[in-house]
Amino acid sequence: MFFGYLKNINFIFLFLLFKIYIVYNLEISNGGDNFMYLILLFMCFTNSWQYLSFVTYRESANKNFLSNLAVYSILIQLCVIYIVSGLHKVHSDAWFNGSATYYILNTVPYCSPIANNFKDSPLFVVLSTYYTLFFELFFWILIWLKPTKKLMIFSGVGLHLSIYLLMMLYDFQILFIFVYGFFINNEFWFSKIFLLKKIKYLTFLKINN
Repeated sequence: MFFGYLKNINFIFLFLLFKIYIVYNLEISNGGDNFMYLILLFMCFTNSWQYLSFVTYRESANKNFLSNLAVYSILIQLCVIYIVSGLHKVHSDAWFNGSATYYILNTVPYCSPIANNFKDSPLFVVLSTYYTLFFELFFWILIWLKPTKKLMIFSGVGLHLSIYLLMMLYDFQILFIFVYGFFINNEFWFSKIFLLKKIKYLTFLKINN
């Protein structure tokens, strides 16, 4: 995929390999694996080689429309994950009364050494519980509004980094953080970030379909 050859066939091949992984590892699969499975399926229809690959392609308007539709499908799926998770939490007494983080961080498989510094703090427990609940319930609305988009992106990155550090759930959190990049338009990536702007002009082979 980095070199740009075979284009979408790369994602189809990767999707099939990941399907095999899921089938033979159901016991250790988590929500992140399920989301990755859907992402790879949608990415089979994206134009991912217009920039940042050694061989770049300029696609037609129809292909770009299909690519944008696939990316929006990924973002909508992310919103669905959050709202479903939030609605389930609302019906849990531990989340509703602000004590859920305490029980989670005192569950041995999910507790990292760093968590020992926070799990007995009532202020941290209450704030982190309601922060998570509020974020998941309202993400699907606020992320699409320009005044609150940056706030929700930074809040989401903070949430998943804290889970990464305190609960030792690694791949799940990295995946969600990377998906936030789809909420940021191409103009930002290529005009605001110096390194990516330079890489854009280092692509040396243009193929017009």
